[in-house]
Amino acid sequence: MSLIKIAIEILEQYAKTFQERNPNLYLFNCVMHLDEATPHLHIDYIPVAHGYKTGMETRNSLTKALQQMGFAKAVSKKENETVAWQQREPAYLTDLCREKGIDIEVLGIQRDSLTLPEYKAAM
Repeated sequence: MSLIKIAIEILEQYAKTFQERNPNLYLFNCVMHLDEATPHLHIDYIPVAHGYKTGMETRNSLTKALQQMGFAKAVSKKENETVAWQQREPAYLTDLCREKGIDIEVLGIQRDSLTLPEYKAAM
């Protein structure tokens, strides 16, 4: 089986299990792109939290949705619900890849933090 077909199988498995892993992130669109160098998914979801005491019982809130999915409350800007979720999802995808014998090479993660004048100069 070709590497592209294996990648498609892995991405399909990831997409099919997204809602199960993330019950408070209501998936409304998922598109696989095969027209670029790396097959990838574009996933659109709405974070939804339940159980508010005042106002509407159900609201749009990523932080509360992630907490209701079991992620610990934030202790700092670098240790919060979103960061924990952003670490879990790639770890799940990596496990799927390893099961199929694929090693993931991560590129372009580190970005420089530029001031606005530095960014304008770089552009």
